[in-house]
Amino acid sequence: MFKIYSCVFSVPAYNYIVDVNKKFIMLKTMLSKFLGFFEKRLPVLSVGGFIFGISFAHFSFDFEVSVTSVISGVIEYYSYFAPIAIYLILAPALAKILFNSQSDGKGFVAYAVGWLSLRKLAACLWGAVFTALVLGLPMVSSHDNINIVNSIFKVFGSLGWMFLHSTYFYAVYLALISVVLSYRFKTLANFLEKIANVVEAAGPFIVPFIPLFMLAIGAYIYGLPHNLKANLVGGTIGHSLGSLNIIGFGGINANTPVGMISIYLAGAALTGIACLIWHGGLLFLAKMYDKHFSIKNYFINYWSKVYPLLWATSSESIATPLNLHLVHKYFPEVRDEVRRLIVGMGSFLNINGTLICVFVILGVVCNVIGYQLSLLELILCIPVVFIISFGVPGIPGELLLFAGPLSLLLGIPGSMLNAFLALYLGLQIGLPDSFRSGNNSTDNCVLSIMLNKVYEKKFIKK
Repeated sequence: MFKIYSCVFSVPAYNYIVDVNKKFIMLKTMLSKFLGFFEKRLPVLSVGGFIFGISFAHFSFDFEVSVTSVISGVIEYYSYFAPIAIYLILAPALAKILFNSQSDGKGFVAYAVGWLSLRKLAACLWGAVFTALVLGLPMVSSHDNINIVNSIFKVFGSLGWMFLHSTYFYAVYLALISVVLSYRFKTLANFLEKIANVVEAAGPFIVPFIPLFMLAIGAYIYGLPHNLKANLVGGTIGHSLGSLNIIGFGGINANTPVGMISIYLAGAALTGIACLIWHGGLLFLAKMYDKHFSIKNYFINYWSKVYPLLWATSSESIATPLNLHLVHKYFPEVRDEVRRLIVGMGSFLNINGTLICVFVILGVVCNVIGYQLSLLELILCIPVVFIISFGVPGIPGELLLFAGPLSLLLGIPGSMLNAFLALYLGLQIGLPDSFRSGNNSTDNCVLSIMLNKVYEKKFIKK
């Protein structure tokens, strides 16, 4: 009797479970197709969103103001989100590679930090040389008031303050503590692994929102002339501005709204060009490391899908889940532990685009205020910029951390100081942010490919 009841009861229950499972698989398939549709057409949808954003802002001033307000609010609250993202990405990545019994994880982490640091120095040098070339700067100027010692002391003081007070460093400290504890507590280690999987799985779900981000940035850029006119022309600069002289393009007068906007666009364009040339060099270097690496496939399958999000949000942290997903999907030869470490750690350690932008905007601003820079002075700025870079976690508007120390190092006269600070802080927001963020994170993919070869060759235990 009991056996008959069990059979009668179990058949409908089993059928119900099978039916639910079929519906779940069907929904999962539909979702996968939906996300695949967006990913495949993402470049076209992103450009379309950008154009629509400009169009909506043109016909609706209220829309443009609302978008500008939202973007400003996102930037303001980003400082609360970024430390959480840093912890969620860094802690699992370190735990996975340090406790891998088949490799020398500690040796590789040390090697990777040093290797990325050397690339940062190279990016600084490229930024200085590129800026000197496009602005036609002399090798040496007549200035004799470069204050290297005082500037470096001030930088170390600021960096020390950040070590003690910055929430970004708190996130790094907490990640390190979690990694140490996970060595003793397996439950914590498993939890960190699940965090890494969740962060990576979130990547595809970001894709449908990218056209919306592009729409917002289109409206924001349309409103830039009004914002720049209000903030940079007249205002509180208190110094007569000159012209920006770019080789082959003549002078652009900075004392008119149109001229200031043109200078802003020129600075952004120079940042973009310098970053693309730098990134192109890394691609060819990656080809030397891995002969099977296809630059064509890199742009078609990876770059065109992650760059719009980076460009629209100016945020390496927001784009990290998608970056992890795309690197895993299109470069499966890169080991998980290497990919998660370099892409995760690179979101705040590997900021080559930012460092290039520091020098480009510095050259543009000094040119406009009439302070003659030289290639030698730009090169002397490299140690200070390099030191500060370890306290920059890849946030919108991050060049503000460099403004004070650089003005002290170069000995900007007091009569020019307000103009220098106002322009340096104002001209780096928006488009320059977009170009440097796009370079920062896409560099991580290329560097993962290169370091994966080093990892397999030197750090895998035979």
